[in-house]
Amino acid sequence: DPPQRDIRSGAFRLIRLICIPPGGDGMEPEREVPEPEEKKKESLLALPAPSDAKDLTPTLELNQTAKFDKLGPVVINSDGTLSRISNWHQMTEKEKETTYRVLVKRNNLRRKKLLKEMQEKKITSEES
Repeated sequence: DPPQRDIRSGAFRLIRLICIPPGGDGMEPEREVPEPEEKKKESLLALPAPSDAKDLTPTLELNQTAKFDKLGPVVINSDGTLSRISNWHQMTEKEKETTYRVLVKRNNLRRKKLLKEMQEKKITSEES
């Protein structure tokens, strides 16, 4: 009689060939592959040293103001929330000028409308 083959043992061998690297039995923990020296140096240069970071941190004195011009102008949304233009840093100077001019007008209109609505709500609540 020829020896009978168990299909499951053949499948196990196939899975073992695919999943387990040569020479490994699948029972050993994976060994860490050391990083090349170049990659180690690059990863260390990601942030400035703590002593250098103090020079980069802006500080404000009491009653001093700060401008966030790089973030772009503040937009007053129709519901009264505030936002900024997400692509401001990608705009050309001409686009920034045009956008700023339009925003100033629109923000003033929205601000007046919102203040008027607040006054009306205040008056109706006082009458009740």
